[in-house]
Amino acid sequence: MRKKTAFITGIAGQDGAYLTQFLVSKNYAVHGLMRWDSYPDIDVRQSRLKDLGCLDGDLTLHEGDLTDLGNILALLQAIQPDEIYNLAGLTHVK
Repeated sequence: MRKKTAFITGIAGQDGAYLTQFLVSKNYAVHGLMRWDSYPDIDVRQSRLKDLGCLDGDLTLHEGDLTDLGNILALLQAIQPDEIYNLAGLTHVK
């Protein structure tokens, strides 16, 4: 049986990290889009995913911007996900 594949935008955020943890526990191959400038330090960028044990699963991270349609289309064609979760959005506590 083929492993299901999910594509998550906003994977570095709180909801994206918890969704990744859930899908990895269900044996999904997870691909996630992280905006290159959202967290300049790669350790900080991946900290939520690491703390939840997601980096040990079938996870592939991609850098990009949701407004770059060419990049998004190329990723979708390459990944061919079964499911897409759009959790990307600019938020600020201030």
